[in-house]
Amino acid sequence: MKEFSVALQIVKNRCQPILDNQEELVCLFDTDYKIKHVNDAYCRYFKKSYNELIGINFFELLPKSEHKLVKRKISEITPQNPIAEVTYKIQPHSKTYNWHKWKKIAIFDENGSIVEFQAIGKDITEIKKLKEELLKLKGKDAPDTKSSPSFIGKTAGKKIIINANEICYIKANLINTEVVAQNKRAKVSMQIKEVEKLLENMNFFRIHRSYIVNLDKIKMMESVSESKYKIHFTDITESIISSKRGAKELRRHLKSQS
Repeated sequence: MKEFSVALQIVKNRCQPILDNQEELVCLFDTDYKIKHVNDAYCRYFKKSYNELIGINFFELLPKSEHKLVKRKISEITPQNPIAEVTYKIQPHSKTYNWHKWKKIAIFDENGSIVEFQAIGKDITEIKKLKEELLKLKGKDAPDTKSSPSFIGKTAGKKIIINANEICYIKANLINTEVVAQNKRAKVSMQIKEVEKLLENMNFFRIHRSYIVNLDKIKMMESVSESKYKIHFTDITESIISSKRGAKELRRHLKSQS
């Protein structure tokens, strides 16, 4: 047990600088929901010093209306499913509610008991409002339900809309996805599996656990080591590399379409 605790501390020491420099909000709390560590972004967001936040109950920063939802999500965590994703309202400074999206990641000891939680999240209020506005506009215009979806994200602090037909590829990040098109790229508050489901009726293909490509935008596929593909696109100069399994599945898919 002592050896495990030492190993866990070594890993935490190595990860700490990475977490502290994240743009996203980072909070570590124990099984009693007492905050053990936060990064600078978390302090700035709640306008509190590090010392003011350490030791307080994590739920003191959440409206009571959201406690049940967050606790339920955390209670569903198991060693087999150590991550809980949850979107909820938060009231950081005033009467106005903001929306947050968080990943709660449980750290287990060698006996399978939870030691602590690492939470990584971000404010998605602007994106949520923009989505609502877009839905209202679509409702007014009575759009064709078969039209391609659009993705709303941010780049350089600005909101941007990218239509699915423009996309070259999509990349999974820690708590969001990055959508890349010609002269456009934006971080979208969705997981890659959500994006994949949204695009399932279009000509997109998952070629890696972290990448989805638009088959209509592929210029060339170059075979590289381990039977993988290096994929080049028509609209952008950058390229990406598939997984070995992704390349195999893509070959099978293209063969079935021919």
